[in-house]
Amino acid sequence: ATGEYILTVTNCGSTSATLLKGQVAVKQPHGYLPGNKIWTLHWWGWFTLVNAFLSVVWIIAVVRHRSAVMYVQKVFTGLVVTAFMEGAVQYFLHKDWNNSGSESMVLFALAMLFYG
Repeated sequence: ATGEYILTVTNCGSTSATLLKGQVAVKQPHGYLPGNKIWTLHWWGWFTLVNAFLSVVWIIAVVRHRSAVMYVQKVFTGLVVTAFMEGAVQYFLHKDWNNSGSESMVLFALAMLFYG
């Protein structure tokens, strides 16, 4: 299941006991992403862009002052890069989900790797 939907089936005949099996693919004007997740796609896109800019500014500052960089600043640089990677992977996960209709397990696993 990739989202929550309500499916209504009506019976205009006299059948009272029917078994219904199958799958439903819902494509909305924006794509396959559920309506409550479309803003998440936009959020991860903007998060990644802002984080990329801030990461570049931070890394330039660290490189300029590399002789005075302390351990905590090196750890912070790793966190900045990890946050950028998480945002990028989450964006591509949601973008792929919106285009294909299903979540990519590889991208999901990568997102969880950077999330932790």
